[in-house]
Amino acid sequence: MNELDNKNATSFAKLWLIRMPLLVFLVLLVLTLMEVLPSAIWLIISAGLFILTLLIVLIGRLHYVKFSFSKEEIIVRFFHLFPLITDYQEILITRSDDPQFAVKYSLYGLIPLLSITIHTSQGEAVYPPIPLSLLSKKELQQLLEELKIS
Repeated sequence: MNELDNKNATSFAKLWLIRMPLLVFLVLLVLTLMEVLPSAIWLIISAGLFILTLLIVLIGRLHYVKFSFSKEEIIVRFFHLFPLITDYQEILITRSDDPQFAVKYSLYGLIPLLSITIHTSQGEAVYPPIPLSLLSKKELQQLLEELKIS
């Protein structure tokens, strides 16, 4: 079974866009409460930075994505990196269903989204788009080749 994921980029994003700004804010909060820092300006700046990084994660649609490919099926697992969104999703696609894949771009072409459509006896089944924003260009190209998207 062939696999593709963005684990390294996800770990980097979680560290630098969520955990570090939160840690800086909490340290400055403690220092301000202990009156080590005479002014609260650094606390306000760090709170603004933390909110800004959370907005980047939310608006940038940063997701952990893992694709598992076999001859019979494709499994897609993904979840959002925003701390308050905890939905873990998994999509099982059998190749015999003749799935149609397309990559579209949102936010002025910055965020690639994978669209999956399957034709069933009841009609077309369209899955919600899967953000691929943390995939590197090489990983995205590898995914496009595996899914036969031109």
